[in-house]
Amino acid sequence: MCPTTTQCTTSCQTVAGNSNNTAGSSISALNLPQKIYIDSLSNLYVSDSTNQRVIKFSYGSTTNGQIILGTTGVPGSNLSLLDYPTGLQLDSNGNLLVVDANNHRVIKLFTNGTVTVVAGISGQSSSSLNHLRNPNDLYITADNTLYVSDQNNNRVLRFAPNSTGGDNGIIVASGLNDPRAVYVDTNLNLYVADTNSHVIRQFTRTNATYNVLVAGNTTAGSSTSLLNLPRAVTLDETTTPDTMYIADTGNNRILTWVIGATSGTVFAGTSSPGPCTSLNNPFDVKLDLTKSKVYIADYNNNRVMRSN
Repeated sequence: MCPTTTQCTTSCQTVAGNSNNTAGSSISALNLPQKIYIDSLSNLYVSDSTNQRVIKFSYGSTTNGQIILGTTGVPGSNLSLLDYPTGLQLDSNGNLLVVDANNHRVIKLFTNGTVTVVAGISGQSSSSLNHLRNPNDLYITADNTLYVSDQNNNRVLRFAPNSTGGDNGIIVASGLNDPRAVYVDTNLNLYVADTNSHVIRQFTRTNATYNVLVAGNTTAGSSTSLLNLPRAVTLDETTTPDTMYIADTGNNRILTWVIGATSGTVFAGTSSPGPCTSLNNPFDVKLDLTKSKVYIADYNNNRVMRSN
């Protein structure tokens, strides 16, 4: 997926959202989608944030979405409703975990339809270890350990597998400035999109304060060695070294960035050729390595794009 060239030649197609980029509430439309997830069958899950729902699209379908959680246009705090859903992922048992940002919690939708809180306390926010404050993203490792970017507490918390609401988390990254995304590699290194610092940071499992800047340098900019309000990071661990895909939101582009490199490559957005040129605040990027596809949550265009 061209991580090492100076310029990708990416083409894309819209796989969710209206073709004219307008917001909507129908089953085929989106309204400011924040985060996305791709499962092992290449199904697409979208946090359709302003519509207060999570919607699923089967691979190959762009119109027949299925509401998995929430009620369209109805925010709420009971377990059947959401108030601005963001990060989401399936665990190893096929249960769906969703960050319910304005309810200050992470909820789990079991495969049998039961819903429960697994991190935070509904409707309560503080800096205590059993609370969250407008969390934004999550990551689940193979053993179902949960990492949460606790955005307005400027930290990342780790929760044990099978944690429940009100359990304490462990601070695994601190001293951040508006962390919007997390990723954990197979060596348990934690990557954080430290959005208002304009960098991607890497933390080891043993030190929550020492970190390495793996992209950007705390100064916003538009060159390929700088970032501007990055909101997402994910890794392709099949390459050597690993390759990051970064939603460089303020620059309206997706960058690929090889670990250890001093600059990235424009994969989509500003300066990229073809149908991937026109991104408008891309908020998320995810990989489907089984099909060699890249998915982009194109927030202000109310759509999800997929590379061809």
